[in-house]
Amino acid sequence: MTVKRYKTLKSYKGIRQDLVSGKYVVQKGLNGKRFSKSFSKLREAIHWQKTYDPGLIQTQNKNQLTFGALWEKYRDQYLSSQQGSTQENRIELAKLFEDLFCLKLHCFNPGVISEFILAKKSDALKINNSRRKSFDQELKLLKAIFNWHIELFDHTFSNPVTKQHKKLGTIANVEKKEKKLDVEELKLFFTELEKKPFWYDFALTQLLTAGRVQEVAGLQKQSLDFLNRELIIKDVAVWRKRDKRFDFLKPVPKNGEIRIVHINDFMLRALQRRISESPRRCSFVFSLDGSPLNYRQIQHHYDWALKKCGLGDRFSGTHILRHSMATLTRFVTGSLELTQAVTGHKDQRLVQHYASLDNSVNKQAQVQVQSFLEMEDFFSVSKREQIQ
Repeated sequence: MTVKRYKTLKSYKGIRQDLVSGKYVVQKGLNGKRFSKSFSKLREAIHWQKTYDPGLIQTQNKNQLTFGALWEKYRDQYLSSQQGSTQENRIELAKLFEDLFCLKLHCFNPGVISEFILAKKSDALKINNSRRKSFDQELKLLKAIFNWHIELFDHTFSNPVTKQHKKLGTIANVEKKEKKLDVEELKLFFTELEKKPFWYDFALTQLLTAGRVQEVAGLQKQSLDFLNRELIIKDVAVWRKRDKRFDFLKPVPKNGEIRIVHINDFMLRALQRRISESPRRCSFVFSLDGSPLNYRQIQHHYDWALKKCGLGDRFSGTHILRHSMATLTRFVTGSLELTQAVTGHKDQRLVQHYASLDNSVNKQAQVQVQSFLEMEDFFSVSKREQIQ
C-alpha cells in the first residue's frame, strides 16, 4: 500500500500539507507556469497565496524592474491596508526616494545607498536652520520596502540597506533627554500645572493611568464607570502629521488591546471636575470649547510647566508621565507584574503570562501608588482645595 506524501486541504484550494516535514506547500499558476513555496505555518501559506503576484516578476524581467515600480506596488498592496496616518507618513517619507525611482533593482547595492545618503546629507547641510538630524526614518522605510519585496517576490534579492547607512546619514546627534521624573520632580511639575486646572487634571489622568497622551486625549465619557471605579482605555486620538491637529478617533490603542484601569481617589476628583465643566453634547472627557485637543496644545502646556519649575533642560515631550508612572509603580510595589498591569505593555517575552491578568491586579497597584503619594504629601489638603 502506497502512503501518501501530501494531504490536500479541502478548505484551502491550492494548499497541501507535506506529511513528512509538516510544512504547507502552496501553488499558484500564471500563463501555464507553476509557482510554489513551502511554509511552516498555515496562516503564512494563506497570506502568500493571497498576496503573491507572479506577474510582477514574470511580466517584467528582473533586470527591468525599477524601484519606482516596486514602490507603487508596495504603496498599493501594503500601505493601502494601513491606517491613514501611517499611509500619510510613509508617502511623505518616500518623496526623498524620487531620485531612485528610475533605478533598476539589480543596480542596487550598499554602495549605491551610501552615495545616495551622502548626497542628501550634503543637500541638507546647505539649508540654513535645517531641523533635520538624520535620515533614520527614511532608511527604515527603504529597508522595509526591500524586505517586503524579498518576502513576497524575490527571495534571491539582497537588501542593500545596512546598519552603516544610519551612521552615514547622521547630521547631528540628538540630545537625549531624561524620560522619568522622580517623586520630587513630579511634585514640582504638578505644582506649576495647578495654575491651569484643566491641564492639571489632564496630566494627572495620564500619570495615574500610565497612558499614552493620545489615549487620554481620546478618552470618552461613556468609558467612565464611577460606580465601579473603572475607566476603559479604548478610544485613541489620532493627529494629522503635518500640523498635529485632531484628525479622527481610533477605536483601539496602539498595542491593539483594550484595558481597564482602576480609578483611585485622585483620579476620581480630576475626572469629575472635567465632566462637570464639559459641554453636555461633547463625548470627550477632555475638550476645549467642545473640540478635541490638538497635540501642540498638550505639548505646549507640558513644556511650559517643565520650564517654569526648572526642569525644562532635562525633560520635554508628553511621554514622560507614562515612563514616570511605570517607574513609580515598580518602586512602590516592587512588582513587575503590577507594573505591567498598570502600563499595559506587551513585552513579547511575557505577553503570554500577562494576557490573562485580572483587572483586580491593576486596582491593587493603583491603591498602593495612591497610599504612597498620600504618605509623600504629593497632594496636600490645601492644594486639593485650590483645585476643587
